[in-house]
Amino acid sequence: MIGPVTNHRRFERFDVNLKARAVGREGEFDATVTDISEGGAAIAAPPALFTNDSFVDLHVAGYDHYKGRVVREFAGGYALEFEHTEAEQKRMRAAIKDFEAVAGKGKPLDA
Repeated sequence: MIGPVTNHRRFERFDVNLKARAVGREGEFDATVTDISEGGAAIAAPPALFTNDSFVDLHVAGYDHYKGRVVREFAGGYALEFEHTEAEQKRMRAAIKDFEAVAGKGKPLDA
């Protein structure tokens, strides 16, 4: 029997639906941010655009842009890990409050 699933994530994730532009060495592509945290995001985008470890500048409509790298591809998109300086991380914490408002209080993703 499989035991309970433990969430090992460092940051709380929030379910969102934000239009974005993913810019990398491979080109520029429309994407949708489907969940986000201080540490990263999941984006829905066409397959075979990026490879693991590709660097991506994610421009989120109405917010800012976030630098990250692809840590994995999944069916329908990519998981990004943000690479922040201290100042960028402070900005991201402030943006998370806005993302919480978009997602609605009490709607963090569990896993």
